[in-house]
Amino acid sequence: MKVKFKFLKWLWNALPPSFVIGSFTMLPDSIIKRLGPVSVTIEPTTACNFHCPLCPRTQITRKHGSMSFDNYKKIIDTLPWTVRVIELYLMGEPLLAVDIFKMIRYAVDHGYHVRISSNASYLEKFTNEVLNSGLTELVVAVDGATEETYKQYRIGGNFHDVIRGIKHFTDEKKKQGFTHPNVVLQFIVMKHNEHETEAIEKLSRDLGVDHLIFKRASLMDNTRNRAEQEKLKEKFLPRAARFIRKSFILGKIDPCRWAFGAMILQDGRMTSCCYDWDGKYQKGNTFDHGFKKIFQSREYTAMRKDIIGQKLAICANCDYNTQVTERIF
Repeated sequence: MKVKFKFLKWLWNALPPSFVIGSFTMLPDSIIKRLGPVSVTIEPTTACNFHCPLCPRTQITRKHGSMSFDNYKKIIDTLPWTVRVIELYLMGEPLLAVDIFKMIRYAVDHGYHVRISSNASYLEKFTNEVLNSGLTELVVAVDGATEETYKQYRIGGNFHDVIRGIKHFTDEKKKQGFTHPNVVLQFIVMKHNEHETEAIEKLSRDLGVDHLIFKRASLMDNTRNRAEQEKLKEKFLPRAARFIRKSFILGKIDPCRWAFGAMILQDGRMTSCCYDWDGKYQKGNTFDHGFKKIFQSREYTAMRKDIIGQKLAICANCDYNTQVTERIF
């Protein structure tokens, strides 16, 4: 029986993500809550050394801090078998979390694919720790192919240090014979950098990353009024329609994948999605109750239905689309 379950778990993890999400959208909620989510986002820390203009981190009213390893284990140990991917990042820079490498290893050893998204400013310093952690995927955020463009958005970062760190990491990965993590360079296309798409592709290939993705910008804010939102659109959204989320063009969002996922803040509270970055809709603390009890609760089930129906207040300013990234190579 144990061998059969391991085979089923392997088969489940091998299925294409689009197929899995598509299947979940057709299931009744009574089954979804018994099965569990496909992916879980866990915030290891709210600490960050950058001040990116569209990031709502500076508007957080909840207490800042980092998740302890002991509390983190309480989450991992209570996850249902359906979880395939753990994203270890949200409002902070994950490499600033004290126990981040232990967290990655613990999840990997429990059979999960683990992804972090980093500003790469500490990547050179922690190259060996990342390589030895077992991390599945490392997203490095580089929103400029030149120093002049980079510093317009990645405020607080040093372009040359970041580029050197990525190159050092990919060289060491190859030198030491590691096949993982897959290194994905993410380029958020905005008005001030859309002229650098060819340059960032050349730079990405020179750096030796595994993939380059273009990401369509999100305003990522549920507090600003319409007038302020329009100012942000004018300042940041690119001119080329190819690089704009269709939610800005059509005025509506796609069916939300967060209805079939979950997000856990660094203090253990479990909520709906990345748009609830301040924890307004939290439905319980995983440190006290574990994951499954909250996911299957009446309160969380009701919230999941509201997400599907786009009835939460934070849905009003949401710009979610299923296709927000474009893989270049």
